[in-house]
Amino acid sequence: MNDPAPAAIKLGARAVKAARIKPHGTVTRQEMERAVAGAVVVTHPRTPHGQALMRALSGPLSYAEGRPGPELGAIRWLTARGQAPTEAATAARVAAVEARRTAGAARGQAVRSAVAADGPGAAGTVAEVVARTGTGPTWRELAAAMGWPPHCGTRSAIVRSLARTGWLAFTRDERSLRPGPQATAATAA
Repeated sequence: MNDPAPAAIKLGARAVKAARIKPHGTVTRQEMERAVAGAVVVTHPRTPHGQALMRALSGPLSYAEGRPGPELGAIRWLTARGQAPTEAATAARVAAVEARRTAGAARGQAVRSAVAADGPGAAGTVAEVVARTGTGPTWRELAAAMGWPPHCGTRSAIVRSLARTGWLAFTRDERSLRPGPQATAATAA
């Protein structure tokens, strides 16, 4: 992208100031102003993206009329990072956020399914390892034995949820996984 005209940079500076967007990381205010100027130059104000650009940069976002749309947040996110909030860049950011949200929902479903179905099995597997080795399995070893998703965050959420529901117990010590009070009560019954 070519250098924007001085008038566009001045408009970008006013927009960044009005929107009260703080630079992210090592980005300078001038980089943010140039990014906005570059997007304004290539965006017609009457297009849907042009309208969103003006709303996002005309002042702080207001929650009075409900939560602002993802496009406005994407424009502000790109601006704070010194990236031109063009239509393509904004659409890519919105898609990335949506993909992350979808992945998080799928991970949450995997956790709920594992907690509902695998509590007794996980406690039994841990009890077998403790009886055989004298120490508990690692969370990774338990996840592999149970066939849970290999993602570290998912594995951690499953183990913590099973601990909250009483099927497992652990401390901060290494290999401290043990069957929880729920498993002990189920075995005694």
